[in-house]
Order: sequence, then structure tokens, then C-alpha cells
Amino acid sequence: MFAIICWRANCRRAGRPEMGEAYMMQRMAFGLVTKALLVSGACVPQIAFAQQPGQTSAAASSDTDIIVTAAKREQRLEDVPVAITAVSGEEVASAGVNNTEQLAQVSPSLFITSSQQVGLGAQIRLRGVGTATGNAGLEGSVGFFVDDVFVGRSNTAFGDLVDIERVEVLRGPQGTLFGKSTSAGVISVFTRLPDFYWGGNAKAAVSNHGGMRASARLSGPIVDDKLAFSISGQVHTREGYVDDVVSGADYNNRNRWLVRGQLLFTPTSEFSLRLIAEQSQRDEDSTVAVFTELSDAQRALIVASGGFVPTPLAGPEQNSVSLNGPFIARTNDTNFSATADWKTAAVDIKAIIAYRDSRARKDYDSDFTSVDLYRQTDDLRDRIFSAELQLSRQTGFADLLVGANYFDAKTDYRVSRRLGSQAGRYFDNLTANVLITPAIFEAGRGLALQDTNQDGEGVSLFTHNIFHISPRLDLTLGLRYQWEEKTGGSTFTYNQATACTITYSGAGSVGANAFLAAIRPASFCAAQTPNFSARYSDDRLTGTAVLSYKLTDNIMAYASFSRGFKSGGINLDPRAGANPRQTFLPENVDSYEIGAKSALFDRKLLLNLAAFTAKYTDFQLNTFDPTAAFVLSNEGSVRSKGIEGDVTVIPFKGLTLRGGLMYNIARYGQDTVNPGLRGNILSNAPKWSGTAGASYETSIGERWSIFGRVDARFQSEILTASNLAAATRQEGYTLLNARLGLRSSDGLEVALFGTNLTDSRYKTIAFATTGGFQSYFGEPRFYGIEVSKRF
Repeated sequence: MFAIICWRANCRRAGRPEMGEAYMMQRMAFGLVTKALLVSGACVPQIAFAQQPGQTSAAASSDTDIIVTAAKREQRLEDVPVAITAVSGEEVASAGVNNTEQLAQVSPSLFITSSQQVGLGAQIRLRGVGTATGNAGLEGSVGFFVDDVFVGRSNTAFGDLVDIERVEVLRGPQGTLFGKSTSAGVISVFTRLPDFYWGGNAKAAVSNHGGMRASARLSGPIVDDKLAFSISGQVHTREGYVDDVVSGADYNNRNRWLVRGQLLFTPTSEFSLRLIAEQSQRDEDSTVAVFTELSDAQRALIVASGGFVPTPLAGPEQNSVSLNGPFIARTNDTNFSATADWKTAAVDIKAIIAYRDSRARKDYDSDFTSVDLYRQTDDLRDRIFSAELQLSRQTGFADLLVGANYFDAKTDYRVSRRLGSQAGRYFDNLTANVLITPAIFEAGRGLALQDTNQDGEGVSLFTHNIFHISPRLDLTLGLRYQWEEKTGGSTFTYNQATACTITYSGAGSVGANAFLAAIRPASFCAAQTPNFSARYSDDRLTGTAVLSYKLTDNIMAYASFSRGFKSGGINLDPRAGANPRQTFLPENVDSYEIGAKSALFDRKLLLNLAAFTAKYTDFQLNTFDPTAAFVLSNEGSVRSKGIEGDVTVIPFKGLTLRGGLMYNIARYGQDTVNPGLRGNILSNAPKWSGTAGASYETSIGERWSIFGRVDARFQSEILTASNLAAATRQEGYTLLNARLGLRSSDGLEVALFGTNLTDSRYKTIAFATTGGFQSYFGEPRFYGIEVSKRF
């Protein structure tokens, strides 16, 4: 469910385009924005953005309601019986949240990570539940929406947050209004509407690690009160912070840009049409995993094969790798949407049509060592057309809403995986058998092409109705029927090495043949990857029932039940053709929640509490196995139960204190298929997580004010791999962000900022590899200065 916050933001985070072909474009854009800042007198504000005439900033006024559309109609936040974290774009920026991955900094129930698999590596979890990615056939447990449009694959939404109006995190199943793949919750990002007055902003920032961000926005009328436009963009470059000790290259850099154009047409007060076109690109050397454990035998094998291993392995102060080639990750996203709102005497109509085209390419060293063992290329393309129609009507007794949704999704995924120039030497060193020689592992041989595709289509009908039983008692009932069908599969083309097909005879042949049989399931041999095709079809009825009661005008209590699901589908893992079936089951959830929301003392104290329990059945799990890549399974039941709360306090003018806390147990049931998981806590599911922050602003003369903000997020220990290996444990840690600056009454702002100020080193994802473990780590400390100007 969506939330619209009354806070208006006129400045947003900066970013920038990619390097390589776009290097000159980036430099020119950064220079133009910087000149614009100097000409206009400096920079943009951090939280106080331009407001329309008569509008009040919720960040500055304690008596301004926070208005949300959590039920796809406007309501005050404390009137909505759903657990929501609603944050304005300016709050997001001032908290040091520059991109999607950092949103957990403002929501303790949220956990976001990303691995090196471009297009497939995003993991979003709420209340401890999410989907470990790595399979193109999987969908997420947390739905991601941008301007009311569903983003089919979470990784598509990963990027800098630019020109953002608001962000809402909705916890618990949201399937009635948002459909499939929202079994754990929803994240909704809304961009700013065009304005019917001339205005804009520009922003530039520099940071350590050679970071540069620049953004700008311009908006105004084309036809007074009838047609307005806005155009916004950002470029973002930064050196990497993971160093290759052999080549001197750096990884985990930033090299991205985005441009967004909008038109808002309002021919009458009853009708509006909003058109959005957006283009973004990323061209980066990321994301690279580092060794955290490695056996002596594997280290010796790597060295004997011509490789090098950093000594010591990645420790508290070290981000070092030794690879034999670049990690190239490129994405290109093109998005279009049209949203029409029409208010008639009989019914209010809303229609949304959207098309999203996302392309991702990864070219990387898939063995993560300096031995030229394997090289892999992944090409992924997702195309989604969606359309939704909503009809709503308010009567004295009820607020009624019905709707229909249609989607058509296509996925094309192509992979090649070939032996490197030192593969023969590596495998020869694995055995003393004289029949095994480097010559049978020819460089360039292997998987020439895995051609995978999936087409999906679905239709759903839904209704969501709020019945006013009494002036203080409401009953909300919702239902959604959804049908979908998917067809797809994979074909494989191999140019196999001799080692994949040869059979020896004579002296030493028994040992040689046994050795080759053991390594043939590896990805360069065809024996384990037969071609396959499959079809999946399903229909589901989900719903919700909520009883809410206003204890006073500013205190509401509620109890709810929701049933949701995450779509099943076709297993697009390369080894799926060898399985008895190539499809997997949908994941279902029943959730119960009680909560209370309050706005007290003239809105100087906002307090929200919730207790929840959710049971997931046929839980979808994707586990990395170094001998068989990813293994997809339905793993019985999972239960997530806990309590959470958030509070905002304004003790006096200028000072705001905020905090959030969640205690949650997300645990596998005793009916789990894998006995090693039964009764254990899920990966990346901390028992405790919380946020705390404070912001203060005061005048220092007639024109200037000084402001500061500190935000912290902490969590308890977790296991960072789906197989719950003890070596993937991450102890509890805290991330600290801060911002300090000056702001003028005419929109000039200069601020110092820092993220992860304590330079905490923490694993986000870990996985087993041959002879050890490797991990992806979170970003280190970043600090810099930002200048912005509102006009």
C-alpha cells in the first residue's frame, strides 16, 4: 500500500552517469551543474525544499498531518490500519540515504543486500522474510513499486534515489491491493510531480574515494494551470574501495546516470494526466566478493596453478582481492508510464499504463581468483507491460474500491561460461594421475550459450472496501482473484573440452575416469544440463479483513488478517532439466497483526506499535552450492513473529527525535524439507534491529540557519548465507550517518556529510566456495561536502 506524505521536497540526491563511453558526458554534466550552482549563488537545502503557495512543511510543523494512500485513497497516517514507515524525500536525503540499498537506514524492519549477479543479485527482506535470488524464474517476497508501477525484478530498482517525493515501506502481506509477490510487504517510491510555477534546484557533492555527485531539476508551466513539465537528472561517479593486489584495479565503484522527464496535464479540476519517461544506465566494476576463509590446500593449489592469494585474507581493515580480469556490470533501464485521474459525479476513475525495459550484462571472473580458470558472461533482459484500472466511490456508510490489473512479462537470459588459459594447469594439479594433463582442458571450451526465456501473463480483479460501522468503528474487507500463466525453458550449446567426453583404458584408467566423472558436473560439461521447457499456470484468491477502532480522535487500534502469496513458476536454473519437474510451487502466507497508532500532544509525539505473526507455507529457498551453483526448493513452513514500534518526538521547536525498534523471530518449521534448516533462524534475519536519530535547526541571524542530523541503525547477529553455515556469521553492528550545515533563506545550502562514520565492516552476503568462504561487504566510511541551491 502506498503512502503519500504531505512533505514537499524540492531538492533531491545527486548522482552521475557511467564511465567508459559516457566519461566525457559525465564530466560535462558535472561541470554544467557546478557552474549553475556558482551562478545561482550556491546550493540546495537538505530538508526545507520549495513549497507551493500556502503549503506547510511537515518536517518543520508539528501540526501538519501526514497523509497516506495506503488503501489507495487519501487518509491520515494514524487512520490507516497498516504498519507503514512513511518518509519524505527530504528526510531520506538528510538521513544519508542516497540509493535504494540504504533505505534500511530509515526502517528497522527492512534489510536490503546485493551480490555480483547483475539483474539477479538483489535481496529485499521485511520482518526477516525475503527471497535469496540467483534464479531468473524467481520473484521477490517484497514488491517494489515506482509511481504506482510494479518493478518486476528488485535489482531493476537498485540505484540512486533522484528527485524523490516520498518513500513508503509497508510491512506484512499486501496482496489484496498490490497483487502477487508482496507476501512480505511493499516498498513504494514516488517521484516529484511537475509544478505549475517556475522553480528547480541544483546540487553537487564530492567525497572520499574520488566520489562526485551532481543533480539538477527544472519545472514550470507550459500552459498556465493546464500543462506543466519537469526534467531531472543525476550523474554519479566514484572509485572503488576493493583493491586488486596484483593488477592494481579497484572494484565496487560507482558510474551511473539517470534522466527523467514528466508532463502533467490538468485541463479541468476533475481530470489529470501524468506522463513519465525515464532512462538510466550503470557501467560499473562491481560487486566483488573477498575471501574470508581459505584452506591451506586450496591456497597451495591456487598458487601452484599460477595464481596469488592476498595474505592475510580479508580482515577488519582489509578489502583486497586477486582476480584475473575486470568485473563489468552494466544495466540500461527504459521506463514509460501514464497515469490518468478522473473524478465524476458517480465514481472516481484511475488508470495506469506502464512499460519497463531493463537490460543487464555481467562479464566477470566467475572463480574469484587470479587463476584464469573460468570466465562467465550473463545477459538478462526483462520487459513488462502493465495496466491497472481503479474505480472508487465514497458514500456515507462506506468507501468502495474495485479494480482490475493486467500484466505481460518477458524474460530473456543468456549465459556463456568458458574455461580459461590456466584451467588445464589447475585441474592437472588436483590429481597425480599421469593420464590427466592440461591438454584435455582446452581454453575457450565450455558452455557456448545457455539460452533461457520465460513469457508470463496475468489478470487480476480486486476490491477493497472500508465500512463505517459507527463513527469510531471501521471494518475493512478486501479480496483479490488472480490468474497467471508462464511458459519457458532453456537450451544449451556446448563446445566441450576433451575432459568432458574422454574415457581412458589401461594402466591408471580407473583413477583417471573416476576423477573426470567427479568434475564433469561442473559448468563446462553438458552431461548435467539437458534442454527443457515447461509451463506453469495458477489462480489464487487472497484477501484481508481489518477491524479498527478510534479510541480518541488521535489514537487508533486495529486487528487484521491477511492472506497473500508469492508466485510459483519455472525453475530456470541450468540444471533444472535434470530434475523430475521444472516448476516450483507458489509461496503462501497467512498473517495476523494487532497494532495502535497515535498522534499526541498537538502532534509533538507520534507513536506506532504492532505485534504480528505470519506463517509461510511452501517457502521458496534458493541456496548456493559451490558444486552445483544454486539449488531451488520449496522448503515447508516458515514463521515470522515479533513486535515493532516507531516514535517521533518534538520536545521544542527545531529539535526532532526519532526511533524505531523491532524484535522478530523468523524461523524454519519442523516440516522443512532440508533437515539442516529445521527450527533454525532464517538467513539475514536479525532478532533485534532498530534506528535512532536526532535533527536540530536554529537561526543564526535573519538570513541563515545552522542544522545538524545524526542517524544510527543497529542490528543483532545474523547468518548471511541461505545454508546457514557457521562461517557466514556476522556479529551485530551499528551504522552511523551524520550531516552538518548552513542554510540560507533564499535556498542556499552547504553541508558536510558522512555515512558509516565508525567505518563498521560487515558482511551482507556470504557463500561457500571450493576450500573456503567468500563474502560481500557493506560500504565503508564515506564523507564529503555538498553544495545545493534552490531557485
